[in-house]
Amino acid sequence: MPVVMTNRQHHGIMGMCLGYVCAIAAVLLCLGGTPSLSADPPAGVKPGDTVAEVIAIMGNPKGRLKQGRALTYVYDRGVVDFVDGLVTRTDLSSARATDPVKSERTPAEEKSIPSAGADQRQSSAGQQESSGRQLGQGMTTTTPANRTSPDPDWPQWRGPDRTGVAQHSPPLASAWPDRGPKKVWEAHPVQVTSGAYAGGHGCPVVARGRAYMFIHDKAKNQEMVVCLSAQTGSTIWIQKFTSRETMHGASATPCVVEGRLYVTGARVSYCLDAITGTELWRQDTGVPAKDPTVNRANQEVSSSFIVVSDIAATMLGPCYGLNTQTGRTVWTAPESGGYSGTMTSPMRWLHNGKAYLVYCGMWRMCCVEADNGSVFWDVPGNNTGKGYAPTPALAGDDLAVYWRGKFGAYHLTEAGPQLLWETKYFDPYSSPILDNGRVYVAGRQQDDKNTSLTCYDLATGTPRWVCSIPDPQYSSPILADGKLIVLGDKGKRLILVDALTGKQLANVPINGKLWSSPAFANGLLYVRLANDGLACYDLISPRS
Repeated sequence: MPVVMTNRQHHGIMGMCLGYVCAIAAVLLCLGGTPSLSADPPAGVKPGDTVAEVIAIMGNPKGRLKQGRALTYVYDRGVVDFVDGLVTRTDLSSARATDPVKSERTPAEEKSIPSAGADQRQSSAGQQESSGRQLGQGMTTTTPANRTSPDPDWPQWRGPDRTGVAQHSPPLASAWPDRGPKKVWEAHPVQVTSGAYAGGHGCPVVARGRAYMFIHDKAKNQEMVVCLSAQTGSTIWIQKFTSRETMHGASATPCVVEGRLYVTGARVSYCLDAITGTELWRQDTGVPAKDPTVNRANQEVSSSFIVVSDIAATMLGPCYGLNTQTGRTVWTAPESGGYSGTMTSPMRWLHNGKAYLVYCGMWRMCCVEADNGSVFWDVPGNNTGKGYAPTPALAGDDLAVYWRGKFGAYHLTEAGPQLLWETKYFDPYSSPILDNGRVYVAGRQQDDKNTSLTCYDLATGTPRWVCSIPDPQYSSPILADGKLIVLGDKGKRLILVDALTGKQLANVPINGKLWSSPAFANGLLYVRLANDGLACYDLISPRS
């Protein structure tokens, strides 16, 4: 039977979590500052490792903090976080992890640190106790399968490279039971006021053992970033901010880079410490407040940050480049065309060793230099479709995008995009995938009432296959292990399609959020739910 927690118990746990964060800060100060961050954790220390495995690699910790099921080992080079005895997060310097840390503790301090065996016994009991029960506010979990070869994180909109492709996916199941893939956990860290478009539609991301989600409770004029354990769904921290009401909830997707989280709310852009949730800086974006004379769709932001070197860029009407360390506006590119400039996200294009940002607005496709915002090329257009511009798909110098009321492929040059082919398309919501000479797009052509997932040949535009799917255009697909993972029927169906043949492999019910796209990491799929919870599904195991 699941354990249901009372409000008093829940508030007590939240209080312990706050105390836990403060304790970590105090220990780090005693050790001489915060740990340095590294994009690549030391080889051998990875999410899912046990306490014993970490000690075998790192040696005994310099400090140890335990609060309930959460455990943190503090080393000179940083910290390792555990939940239920398994690593969920590492923040360690690039020093070799194979060199054990020498203890600088006094004999008395040494005796106060429980042995690895004690931690293993306690964490093992915690794992057994947590399997299949409720944990925290409205969360249920089962124990996920062991994964010895973790897939790279999904730390931003559309994944590691913003392409929608999981390049290093483990082998996935080729079919699911009628009930769907195995649910590892389901969490409801906050209760959002019900109503039209409540909560926003931002997508979850996964970085270093943690899952993040931005939620806008517009009825309460409150926006928040939620941080959960990617392994168990337990709440690690929630950072809340005062917001404003919008027609649609603010729907940006967080971007996590080198221990920092970047996201834009209804008006303000934030940078948070991804470990603790501490606000590092904020920047008022200048997005118009609610005004009946302003087009209603300009009242919220769906654009998601991209980080290139020391620039964090996003679309807020014009494309803005902010300094990653301070939030200062470094450059502002030309206006990209009406309100569509708050709903599309820029892509990085590497050309002749230089980084550029490419984005599509309602009236133009623009390419600017990432470091200074100078226009490299600018192509006027006339988007006769709806006022939305999805994020382009980029692979090398090839680009696929819905733009100017059509869907097509382009080859990028210094002179601008050269059209390869285009076709009429009616649904400008879903961002496409471009991979291995193929283009995958969800929606429907203007002369066709039926919606589908379609695969086109990149060079010619010839359809290779068409898979009929109800309303897949409100989410963007994921390509992993030669399979396309699609939310259809406006988020109510989870569908698996063979990317080579277009054969539908599975089609099961799910309670996904309209206009939100899943995240995928290490064979696990993270789906934002219609009630603004988050669910994690095991796509490796064929059993539900």
